[in-house]
Amino acid sequence: MKKTFLSYLILMMVAFTLRAQGEGDPSLLTIDRIYASNEFKSDYQPPINWINGGNAYVIVEMNDQHIPQLVKYETASSKQSILLSADELTPRGANCD
Repeated sequence: MKKTFLSYLILMMVAFTLRAQGEGDPSLLTIDRIYASNEFKSDYQPPINWINGGNAYVIVEMNDQHIPQLVKYETASSKQSILLSADELTPRGANCD
């Protein structure tokens, strides 16, 4: 009886120790860390649309008022220009707020 109780006590101590180590160790990779947090969230890359035979591309970017606009980048020089502004993309009479 004493051996059974002692074995049970040792087993419980080991189980609690392992559990305590697993919960507090930030180096362990868990399902919750992967899917329930922003720790592994990747940055968003907007789609690139190539124009002028690959000499330039157009992407959608937000302006200072957080309204989308089309921005053209020259491939060789990385020169940036507004292809279509947010005002040009907004239908007349539409409210963007």
